Amino acid sequence: MSAHNRWKLREIYRALKDSDMLISGGGSLLQDVTGLKSLLYYLGVILLARMLGKPVFFYAQA
Repeated sequence: MSAHNRWKLREIYRALKDSDMLISGGGSLLQDVTGLKSLLYYLGVILLARMLGKPVFFYAQA
């Protein structure tokens, strides 16, 4: 497991491509209280994972 800069979409793409699955978690990532951009970003990452054929697991999304 490694960390990647979330603003470098090429890094995110490569990480997802090389992964077995995406775990989306860590609190309320899927919300629009802090702005619509945050919601669209995380939905975009999920969509990218699905387009790459990776399963997506949601954990602790409260």
